[in-house]
Amino acid sequence: MTAQSSFTTSDGVRLAYSIDDFTNPWEKPPVLVMLHAAMGSSRRFFSMVPGLARHFRVVRVDTRGHGDSQIPPASLPLDKARLTLDVVEALDHLGLDRVHLLGNSAG
Repeated sequence: MTAQSSFTTSDGVRLAYSIDDFTNPWEKPPVLVMLHAAMGSSRRFFSMVPGLARHFRVVRVDTRGHGDSQIPPASLPLDKARLTLDVVEALDHLGLDRVHLLGNSAG
């Protein structure tokens, strides 16, 4: 099953994410969070999803201003600290306290 959703960060920006989960429904799978590079989107990882989502609950987050996420106003900071906080807030939103992390370039 693939589900697409979004949440709003503490500074008011809507971030989109997808959850791909084709694990056995009676098991609690480990979670893999995938973070794309700048100028990309979570779709960049789509070809990897079929193999991974059979063993992991895969969470693909679109970074602010990328993919289906909102472009933040110029008045908001856009730096590594804010991008890191976005990931932490996404994990909190999803109730995740332990994940595997796969990042590409700036991800």
